[in-house]
Amino acid sequence: MLLRLSIEKFFLIEGQELNFDRGLNVITGETGTGKSMTVSTLLFLLGQQGDYPEGTAVELELLIDGEEYVLRREIKNGRSRFYLNGIGSTQKVVKDILLKTLIFQGQNDRLRILRRDFQRDVFDETVGCYYTRKKFEDLYRRLEEVSKEIEHILSLEKEREVRIRVIEEELKDIEKIGWSEEDYVDACRTVERYAEAEKKNELCSKGVYHIDNSLIPSIKSLAKLLGELGLEQERLSVLRMQEELFNIRRRLSDLYENWDVEHINQLNEKIFLVQRLEKRYSRKYGEVLEMAQKLKEELERLRRIETNLESLQSLRKSLEQELRALGKELSIKRKQGKEKFVNLVLENLKDLGLEEAFFDVVFEEQEGRFGFEDVKFVFSSYGGEPKDLGQVASGGEISRIALSLFLLSPVKGTYLLDEIDVGVSGETSLKVAKFLKRLSSKMQVIAITHSPALASAADKHFKTYRIKGKVFIKELKEDRIEEIARLMGIVNNQTIKGAMDLIREVSNV
Repeated sequence: MLLRLSIEKFFLIEGQELNFDRGLNVITGETGTGKSMTVSTLLFLLGQQGDYPEGTAVELELLIDGEEYVLRREIKNGRSRFYLNGIGSTQKVVKDILLKTLIFQGQNDRLRILRRDFQRDVFDETVGCYYTRKKFEDLYRRLEEVSKEIEHILSLEKEREVRIRVIEEELKDIEKIGWSEEDYVDACRTVERYAEAEKKNELCSKGVYHIDNSLIPSIKSLAKLLGELGLEQERLSVLRMQEELFNIRRRLSDLYENWDVEHINQLNEKIFLVQRLEKRYSRKYGEVLEMAQKLKEELERLRRIETNLESLQSLRKSLEQELRALGKELSIKRKQGKEKFVNLVLENLKDLGLEEAFFDVVFEEQEGRFGFEDVKFVFSSYGGEPKDLGQVASGGEISRIALSLFLLSPVKGTYLLDEIDVGVSGETSLKVAKFLKRLSSKMQVIAITHSPALASAADKHFKTYRIKGKVFIKELKEDRIEEIARLMGIVNNQTIKGAMDLIREVSNV
């Protein structure tokens, strides 16, 4: 909703401010007093290009979903500068925010009501199946997600099978060792101790061999020789040497270690397998085991995919059945509500002076995210062959169709009308005024008009006037009756009374 329009400088307008209200805001004034220039200030804010003089500046305050925004554009040093809430911004940001709430009569009408999504929303909202359709959309989106996931799994099925075989082979080589990292370290230490013991055992064996095969026989022969020579003292000394050699032999025998060679061989075989794995993967055994754990987790995920695939296929079947049932329900609601909707639109068009217009809703068979059919509006202004809105409706007709649809639609915001009632007079003018009054109960309407009927329906009334070449804008209070009388052609007692009658008439909407 527009709250405040501050025109600091815009061609003939300087220092003027309009504070809009909810409901119907009307701007009137003599021809050439700058009524349409107020619309141009909003186009300026949107970034419309033009030969704007230095110092041109327009500021707009608006309310969107409970949040206030202040938008500003000014021409300074020959360049456009845009501001959002007092901070420098860009044309795109300012334009995007403004167009969230502001709808322009004319091209915007055509662009909006010719869009299928708008037609679909208005129709479904009015006939009471909007939330059924939203539920269908959510279900359709979920079905798409499940189908894509299934397709993805199936596309990877061959690669998945190959990957499972590769992982199984890799795990087979790793798991057949059966060691933890600590087991491997202990095995290496055991083998190292065995190698050291083997060296010691070999030396002990050599010592025993020399004692048994060289030293002891030599000692015995020497002792015998000394005995034969009668050198008893010397023979006893040699026998003591023999006893010492026996002690040394016992010592060497005690140092000898007995190992389970078969066990050592088994350890060496496994150590070799571990070292081959480390070389293959260029990792330490502990890292290989960590890799193996990740491979196991991946294998579990890959095997679980098959279970997931079955579950997803079952879910898809269930979703398809649910979607089919919901789609049928949506189609029935649309067909049942069509007559009511068409009659509402035709009544609105009659109120807007298009009594002979033909309007209908065509369902085009088209399965998709919005149901089993799409919604299309067709129109004929004077009983001719009905065609798509974009093919048959003129600009003025488009604006009136837009009004009739906005009254039915959930559209919120501000609708800006620039002399929509041109060429309309008499009873039709009164109908248009009453219609816009009803519309303004749903959305803020700002209308520039020459119509006394429309001016009479205003919740807030502004008047433009010129003094010495400058345009001024003021809000009318009690003096609005005189302005309405002026719009009737001349201000006198009769038109004053007529203005008061008009105000009473449109107030009964």
